[in-house]
Amino acid sequence: MLNRSARGIAGCVPRAGALAARLALEFEADAFPGGGEKLLSKSAREPGSRRLRPMADYGSSELGDVLGQLAERVEQMARVQDNNFAATQKQLTEMKMSLDKLEFENRMLRKRLGNFKGESLPDALRKQTSEVKDMPTLVKHLETIHKLMNSAEKGAPLEHAFFLSHYQAEAGDIAGVMDLQMKIRGYKCWYDQDATHITQEGMLQGIRSSAVFMLILTKGVFRRPWCLFEIRSAMHLGKPIQMLHEAETNRASYASLQEIIASAPEDMQILFQENESLPFRRKVYEQQALLDRLLLSWSDPLEELVSERLARCGAGASERADEAPSVLANGEMAKIVHGGRKTATLYIDLGTGQIAFKLLALSADGHLAYEDLLTISFNLVSGRPALGSPECKEVEKQIRDAVADGREYVMSHVLAGESLEERFTGVRCGATQWYRDLDERARVQKAEPALAWLRNVVLSALPQKTPYDFEELTGTEEASLEWISVKNAMQAEFASEPPMLSLSGGKGSVQTSCEGGGGHGADHLSARVPLGEGTQRLTESSDAPAAVDAWRARVKDAVAQPFEPMRNRIARSHPPGGRNKNKELRMICSSGFFYIAVAANVIGRKDPPKYLAYEADVRPRVMKLVNDPAAKAMDRANGVRFLKCLDYLLSDDPSHVKLLFAREWLVRKQPYRVTWSTGAFIQYLAERYYTITGEADDAHK
Repeated sequence: MLNRSARGIAGCVPRAGALAARLALEFEADAFPGGGEKLLSKSAREPGSRRLRPMADYGSSELGDVLGQLAERVEQMARVQDNNFAATQKQLTEMKMSLDKLEFENRMLRKRLGNFKGESLPDALRKQTSEVKDMPTLVKHLETIHKLMNSAEKGAPLEHAFFLSHYQAEAGDIAGVMDLQMKIRGYKCWYDQDATHITQEGMLQGIRSSAVFMLILTKGVFRRPWCLFEIRSAMHLGKPIQMLHEAETNRASYASLQEIIASAPEDMQILFQENESLPFRRKVYEQQALLDRLLLSWSDPLEELVSERLARCGAGASERADEAPSVLANGEMAKIVHGGRKTATLYIDLGTGQIAFKLLALSADGHLAYEDLLTISFNLVSGRPALGSPECKEVEKQIRDAVADGREYVMSHVLAGESLEERFTGVRCGATQWYRDLDERARVQKAEPALAWLRNVVLSALPQKTPYDFEELTGTEEASLEWISVKNAMQAEFASEPPMLSLSGGKGSVQTSCEGGGGHGADHLSARVPLGEGTQRLTESSDAPAAVDAWRARVKDAVAQPFEPMRNRIARSHPPGGRNKNKELRMICSSGFFYIAVAANVIGRKDPPKYLAYEADVRPRVMKLVNDPAAKAMDRANGVRFLKCLDYLLSDDPSHVKLLFAREWLVRKQPYRVTWSTGAFIQYLAERYYTITGEADDAHK
């Protein structure tokens, strides 16, 4: 550092540079006794002597040369030192990699030897060799597969979404969770714990009838003959393969992917080259993310499964026996769930233009209790009155009164001798399209303070420690939950003529769902088409026909990409001129599309729901409303949304399409609403049933 500083001084001021050079030379000589003076050039020493020349003898031109030579030499030494350091670091890195490899190999060896505690090493090796010899070979399995295929029926239809291949002793809990969660979402899995034929023939048939083969990887899966047979069967049949692996290292079944791959037979090594393995973890939100990813990743084979079911749909509920049973449709299931308590929930629906408070509960007789407590017509973020203002205080009072009414309803109509805390699950608050439209800054600065305000007001009217959950509903989740509410109503009121599709219109978005799914994934689609935007266009434009045409084009562009999978599915199940061209395509329309039917005088608000012909009964009246300049701008804009969604989804010949409008009606003689909150509660009851029965099974064991 001193040398470089001196060099800089020497370059600027010759007299100061001479002094700095002298000091630097003396420093080097003192710092490196017996060797430092070798750094000095000959011009810095007295002729014929090792002594330094007096500073007075230096010429101004010599000082720069001497200092430059000294600095160059020091920099050269620094470069050599840097090169030596880099070489040393490289050697250390290579040594660390070698040590890691040795540790990995030693860990595998210790695990293998750990399986043979109390045995001598020769006996352990002989036992391991014997196990390998007893394992069925690829040739033997292929012979069995060919024999079974020759005797099996041709063209087995798809019946299951996933075939769950696993080693029961190590992955039984994972397979059970996957089976349960898929049931809740409306997908059936081939799961050996539920299967009636646990034979090679039954397993092969289960693989053939499954859209996707799911292999759950644990440390011993490739040492199980049944698992090897299932894997080779799936590979022989060319089934899509999805792998999951245990990700929690504290589990006895855990092994690293490297260890699992190393244990796989040679003919199965290709699995890891062509397929991805996803980690399985047990936290609820991680399981939900995994399930959503699986259903989206395998949308094509699952679409084939749903298309077959859609084509077969229409013969009644018996053809849909593979759907998850509804607690509300089964008295015994409802009795079990009610006996387990925790069957009342307060829902807060944070919509685009309103906040709705509703209580849903399972009564002792197995019916759904639905109570609309309060609806406030403003958006939580953009329309909330200023804090502390008289308007805000009035809203807070309305919310507290509504929550108190819900609490009183639970205590007087739902409790069966237990406390409120034992029966009440808490508050579930969900935000829809308007919240999805917010950027991160708006969420932090505007939404979070408003949500905190709402939470405090609601909880002030409830017992302490009441659970309060907020969630952002994706478009897919919103559509899927509404579809669950539709299916429950149809099972009760239209079991002989179930709808195959649903179409709903909210203030911020429109959704469509298809028969065959009850959960998240490609069967439930959402498109952002804000009703307020269309209303504003029609209100502000002086050219009404042009504004309507522009809004039509806007809606078509908005739904084209999101709704394309459903359009293709309908085209396959009801192709123009195909065998199903005259087969009815039944669809239920709810939420905002129920109200457009009311506004167009297609139905009365209190009319019992019934199927109407789209081409003859519905379309002409909605078209008349859209083209009426005297009609409300919001109704006209909503009518455009409704018609353009149907125009895009349906073929050129809509004569076979029947529509059913439902929003506020009676199901099993009880008030019922087709909303995401209703679907969420029904889904919760199903989860509660499986949880209770699972706990009972565990206690029995």
